[in-house]
Amino acid sequence: MEDINDLYKRIAERDRGFKTFVWNPKKKAFFGRTGASWFKILLFYVIFYLCLTAFFALNFSAFYQTLDIHHLPRYTPGDGGSILQKVAYEGKAKATSGQHITDCSDDHNPKEGEVCSFKDTWLTGNCQKAEKWGFNRQSPCILLKLNRMIRWEPEVYETLEELPEKMPQSLKDHIKKSMKENEGKIPRMIWVSCEGEEPADQEYIGPLRYSPWQGFPAYYFPYMNTPGYLPPVVAVQFLSPASHVLISIKCRAWAKNIEHDDMERLGLIHFEMLKD
Repeated sequence: MEDINDLYKRIAERDRGFKTFVWNPKKKAFFGRTGASWFKILLFYVIFYLCLTAFFALNFSAFYQTLDIHHLPRYTPGDGGSILQKVAYEGKAKATSGQHITDCSDDHNPKEGEVCSFKDTWLTGNCQKAEKWGFNRQSPCILLKLNRMIRWEPEVYETLEELPEKMPQSLKDHIKKSMKENEGKIPRMIWVSCEGEEPADQEYIGPLRYSPWQGFPAYYFPYMNTPGYLPPVVAVQFLSPASHVLISIKCRAWAKNIEHDDMERLGLIHFEMLKD
């Protein structure tokens, strides 16, 4: 009986000790601290977090002062991923106050505040919205454009000797033909080539047609987020791809400062086509 009584006493003492810890009426302490002690701790953390918030606010404010949010986007793409991308084309630029659109050429680059015009009517064949981009005629058009990279300018090929060995022969022949039509000079262009990824794909892909050019004229660059800017588009029309076959396709952009890496998908875009 004594053991049981001792046990009850220890339990009672433990309960009294816990109750005293939660609230000690003699010291007027809650969870071991007086009201003054709790007030000091609360005041410390309030001041600490206010200082921490002010510190980060000042850092963000200083960071945003370095950004030109009126003329350049806050994010500069191009760090990873491909320069080339497949798009759905709207065909119209948003009306912007003060925009100045001009017709450009190799001899007439846009001035500061100007943008080069681009019209969807320049796309030929069935590569028009009214023609459903050729999909209803079994000769689909795929639209390509370059990612917008701030202040990036292409280093174009100026001589035939600069053309890389890996460039498709069909594109080299097209460049030679373009030289004859351009007074013996290679047009200042970021060239584009599309081909089947594997030998079987090259057999099934069929002939291609590019419009309005087989590439992107250099005078559209650099991109500076100028109001009214509409990026150039290359329409690639697949005239007679094989039916009921999944075709793997790679399209590459060509310039001296465009790196190609199949594993990292640099300088190219990969997609697949299946025609019923």
